[in-house]
Amino acid sequence: MGLIFLFSFSEYSCVSRKNVSVPVDTSQGISGKLIFKEGDFTTTAELPEEGKIFGIEREIYIYPLTSLKESELAEGDFFKTISTTPLDTILTQQDGTFKLPLEVGKYSLVINEGGRLYSKISPDYYLFPVKVEKNKFTNVVFEVDYMAHYSE
Repeated sequence: MGLIFLFSFSEYSCVSRKNVSVPVDTSQGISGKLIFKEGDFTTTAELPEEGKIFGIEREIYIYPLTSLKESELAEGDFFKTISTTPLDTILTQQDGTFKLPLEVGKYSLVINEGGRLYSKISPDYYLFPVKVEKNKFTNVVFEVDYMAHYSE
């Protein structure tokens, strides 16, 4: 008895998507870059002083729009738990770039940072909110900066 392997390639990602049960309109979604910041930065300078900025490969979890009330903080921008369930995931390229088709709606982005959940909280207390509109890709720059130090 032989095994048959099927491979599917997509212009959006070389990594298979999880939790997808219905076809997704490929004319809209999110695209962007996941960047890591470490070292010293000034809040007024346009370029980093002693800090480094570079793209990183990480898994991004796409949740329905999730508020801070629906999660439990650990330390900093890390979370112990998130009570909503991820709708999808994508692995960024080594340079941090990604593109993922999604249905129209509002989502929260969370990354897997060394086995821990990491996200940024918006001023209205949502985990990294992103809105997808019909026939548009929303550009996202997600900064992972727990190793960065800021001064004026």
